[in-house]
Amino acid sequence: MNHSPTSTRRLLPDGLRVSHMDARERPLVLLVEPVSTTARCPLCNSKSARVHSRYPRTLADLPWRGIAVAFKVHARKFFCENEGCERRIFCERLPDVAAYARKTERLEETLLSIAFELSGEAGARLARELGLLVSPDALLGRIRRTAPAPDTDAVRVLGLDDFAFRRGHRYGTILVDLESHRPIDRLPDRTVPTVRNWLDEHPGIEVVCRDRYSPYIEAIGAGAPEAIQVTDRWHLLKNLSEAVEKVLVRHRKALREAVEHAQPEAPKLPWGWVAFLKRRWEHGGFDVGETWEHLCVYCEVELSREDFDEFMRRLREGPTLHAPHAARRLAREEAKRRTPRPVARLISKDPRKLSTRDQRYLRALSEISPKLAEVHRLAQDFAAMVRRQSPEELEVWIEEALTVGPEALQDFAEGLGDDETAVRAAICQKWSSGQVEGRINKLKMLKRQMYGRANFDLLRARVLAS
Repeated sequence: MNHSPTSTRRLLPDGLRVSHMDARERPLVLLVEPVSTTARCPLCNSKSARVHSRYPRTLADLPWRGIAVAFKVHARKFFCENEGCERRIFCERLPDVAAYARKTERLEETLLSIAFELSGEAGARLARELGLLVSPDALLGRIRRTAPAPDTDAVRVLGLDDFAFRRGHRYGTILVDLESHRPIDRLPDRTVPTVRNWLDEHPGIEVVCRDRYSPYIEAIGAGAPEAIQVTDRWHLLKNLSEAVEKVLVRHRKALREAVEHAQPEAPKLPWGWVAFLKRRWEHGGFDVGETWEHLCVYCEVELSREDFDEFMRRLREGPTLHAPHAARRLAREEAKRRTPRPVARLISKDPRKLSTRDQRYLRALSEISPKLAEVHRLAQDFAAMVRRQSPEELEVWIEEALTVGPEALQDFAEGLGDDETAVRAAICQKWSSGQVEGRINKLKMLKRQMYGRANFDLLRARVLAS
């Protein structure tokens, strides 16, 4: 059946028009022809209108409402009218179609987007639902052929960190341009020669942000000796928390005793307010936050929000909560939260962000163990120094930790002293490895998306294109 070309032209690549369409076939076949009556020689770019012959071409295009579409084109060959041109006969170049291609460029772009976003198997399943016939291997081939080359010419501030191909066995290195916020390369391992060779091939780097992994320190010192090395602040605080955790492992008894000493007493309110709150709760329409604000502002009741929540919880659960077995249950639940690792995080955390219950627990812990009180003070001093960006306090803190700190904090302080220049830069510089950690999270997502079976070149191509 014949159709007016105006009804379908916008569904076609520019420069083609439909001469016939058969809707009974699958895929949907359209006979199309070029609109132009002339063509340009690809060698000399001269225009020609002399047709030599015609030949058939079949091109796959984007589907229409989930139905696969194919174009059948009677392409033309032209005589080149430029007598000085070496090519006497040439094939016309169809619009939006590469030479020798069997798919239109817009279809290739769609398949390439699917490949980079979903990789092979998942991409092929989505393409099938959309009416595109493509195999997983074909999608992976497109990723490898069109992978962007790393742009490393203008890198001034570099961030690098390791990631695991297989955790505990094999690791690689990711490199990120911290100014453009884009990954620029990925290395197959994290050894000194590999990182040093990459830095040798890319001079001009002024700042390198990294963690405290010793092979990276050595490689940067050899490959970019003039660059300022910056230790990541998050890793500094993480290493501090790990050192504090090693201390707490040897004081588990104090952690348990602090739980008992920090148990809050039942919050007390005037009896009239207790009866009012109970009636409001039983009749519904009760907003805990608004009621607490009303008590504090208008009734001048000194009660923290956390204590008020505890009061309402006891009011809801009734008198059975005050029974001995219920109190023991609450103590057991609290003890599960007070193990060395979470307590170490509390000790190094900004005290302004601690809840009333956590502050009460840390006070009880310091009263029970003077040694842990000293650890708490040292950890808070270091964390505050990092937050205030006061590198001039670093040397004093290291000396104090080496003098009065436990063994784990002394080891941490010695490591800071060995890398003091980079630690000082971390405290006062604006650069950090936050972007690099984010890129590593995305890389892990890409690995899981490919079920952990992607080899180095495929994973590198997807990382650079992300």
